[in-house]
Amino acid sequence: MAVRTWLATLAALSVAGAAAVQERPPVALALGQEVSGELTPNDVQRRSGKYEDAFLFSGRRGDRVELRLRAAEFDAFLLVTGAGGYAVSNDDSGEGGSTDSRLVLELPADGAYRVAATSFRPGATGSYRLSAAAAPAGATVAVPETGTALALGGAGVEGRLERSDARLGSGEYYDRFLFAGRRGQRVT
Repeated sequence: MAVRTWLATLAALSVAGAAAVQERPPVALALGQEVSGELTPNDVQRRSGKYEDAFLFSGRRGDRVELRLRAAEFDAFLLVTGAGGYAVSNDDSGEGGSTDSRLVLELPADGAYRVAATSFRPGATGSYRLSAAAAPAGATVAVPETGTALALGGAGVEGRLERSDARLGSGEYYDRFLFAGRRGQRVT
């Protein structure tokens, strides 16, 4: 069971981390702004094989922000990360049959947040529009992804998969672990 826990952890970490072919600084994104872009094989490619464009916006604790990623040529996927291990993602807009993605966030802290505009499927390319706006009143806020903190170089943890744990789309149970690292750092 411990092997499955570690495999689920590695899978979660590989989804969360991007492997840069040629890292570019994120593009500034402001509330009330809409930007057009295109996912191409020249973009940064995540370890999962998905191409991504990165954007950065600043906010204050308690701000409610709505992000929309619209794409006709691929199934859109949004991933937002911030300080303290904050992470939330979504591949659906909530509008039946749409390939767009929508996230409503309530920011947990003052600071910068990174938005990855990417696709649900590896290797997908095409044009998109990304918008950031104040969230409408009453909009359901996305729940951030959480996990147990791990200290690099620490003693490690033991776990047990149980029916109350989160489940993958294929049905397997998993536990999520978070740690702080820096680009280029090797971790086993």
